[in-house]
Amino acid sequence: MIEQEITRFDMDMDGSMEPSEHGQWVRYEDVTQPRKPLKDEDADMFWNRDDGETCHGSIEEFLNDEICQGFVEAGAEFTMMRAKKLSDMRIKITSVDEENCEAKYEIIEAAHCVKE
Repeated sequence: MIEQEITRFDMDMDGSMEPSEHGQWVRYEDVTQPRKPLKDEDADMFWNRDDGETCHGSIEEFLNDEICQGFVEAGAEFTMMRAKKLSDMRIKITSVDEENCEAKYEIIEAAHCVKE
């Protein structure tokens, strides 16, 4: 499997697409090609398995919170869940059922328009 860098683009004033480090647009081919499997250091979201509702951006951030709350001592062990954040997507609400607090939606942009 070949790893391919994703080139980001922004739309120039004349409508042309210009490469940009933090551009909102990417090439379709860049996001549909097979990717190399993630490595341990690629994770950017961490949860203590005992508290799956509190997400941390790093293990250091998790430890800082635990130390400040007085929950960490030398020799303590934690099981950490981890993940990699996916790119954002835009959805359009197509109908709302207020009585049941439910809504239907469609995805209008996914992976093609990436915002950070």
